[in-house]
This record gives sequence, C-alpha cells and structure tokens, in this order.
Amino acid sequence: MKPIKKGKITVTITIGIACLALATVMFMQFKMVNQTDINELEVMREDELRTELANWKAKYEEAENQYQEKSQKLEDYNKAEATEEETEGLVKNELLGKTDVGGQGITITLQENKDAEAGITSDNLNMIVNELKEAGAEAISINDERIINMTDIVSVNENTVIRVNQQRVVSPYVIKAIGNQTYLEGAISGNGGEGDKLEKLGHTVSITKSNKVQIKKYNKALTTKYIKED
Repeated sequence: MKPIKKGKITVTITIGIACLALATVMFMQFKMVNQTDINELEVMREDELRTELANWKAKYEEAENQYQEKSQKLEDYNKAEATEEETEGLVKNELLGKTDVGGQGITITLQENKDAEAGITSDNLNMIVNELKEAGAEAISINDERIINMTDIVSVNENTVIRVNQQRVVSPYVIKAIGNQTYLEGAISGNGGEGDKLEKLGHTVSITKSNKVQIKKYNKALTTKYIKED
C-alpha cells in the first residue's frame, strides 16, 4: 500500500469541511425561505382581514349616517304638527334649498394658478356642478352660495369675474356636495372629470371627505314669472 501524502489528506479534509459548510448554509437558507413564506402568508392574511374589517366599518358608518339623517328629517316633519300643508312646506323648503342642511359628502377646493394654461371659468364650475348632480349630490354650494334650479353661474367683464346667484366668487373656489362620497369624488377626480382636467391645466384641486358637510340655505327670495299654483 502506498503511503497517503500529507498534502492530499489536507486537501481532502478541506473539501470535506467546505462541503459540510455549504450543506449547512443551504439548509439554513431553505429553512429561512420556508419561515419567510409562512410569515408573509400570515402578514397577507392579517392585511386582508384588516382591509375587510375597514370596508365593513365604512359601510356601517355610511348606513348609520344615512339612518341619522332620515331620522332627523322624520323628526322635523313630526314637529310640523303633522298637518299636510306644513309638511308639504317643509319638504318644499328642503328641495328648494331654503333650509341649512348637513350630511356626508365632499369638499372640493379649486386654487387657481395664474401661470396655468387657462384660468378657471364659469364653464368649469358649471361642469363640476353637473358632474356632482349626475353622481347623486343632494345639495351643492360654491363659496357658500347654495345651488338651486334657478342658480346662474356666469362670467362677466370679459370672463374676468365669476358670479353665482348674482354674487361674485373668487379663488379659492370651495365647492361642497352632500351625497355618496365615493361617487362624488370619482365623478370629479376620475379620468376625464373636470377636476382632472383643471389639474392638467396647472391648477390645484383638492378633495376632502367628511361625514359632517354643512351647506347653507339659499338666502334670496324665490320669485317666478310664469309658474302659477293650481
């Protein structure tokens, strides 16, 4: 038998140690990957549960707010001593904007940028009002001027001044709307919405949601020329 050289023994031991170390590292990495996957699954599950809980909470709050609004209106009707004429008058005042109202909705703030491609005009405000109405807004105001069927939003003095209900309004234009917050916000900020267009022109558009949007009543006399009651 040939004697084994010391150098070969050293190389063999070295290779063996290297293989053992490599196997140990691979085992540890495999264990870490498995553990990471489990942790990630647990985190994902927790996130899904939190999201689902938040969604149900939002739905509950929306239903609760609507219930409170309807209950308040019913109480107002009952306080009118339940006579047909008084109840009819109460409903008419609400529909015509003759009472202060509140509820969930959004507030849109339009800050005009003088360096933008074009200024904010009455047409922009009219478009926003129309989009809010189509999204189901139950009450709207611009700089605390209540929007009703007879409201005029016009530009005068060569489009340098905007008037709402014959009152001058200036930037920032604060538009309040009561209704479903998601629908209202989507109508304005969604792709192609008037808010989206104004932002692309260079103006600042911000939208905030609230469960306590307050809109003031229409404070002018309602006059008609041609409508006659039967």
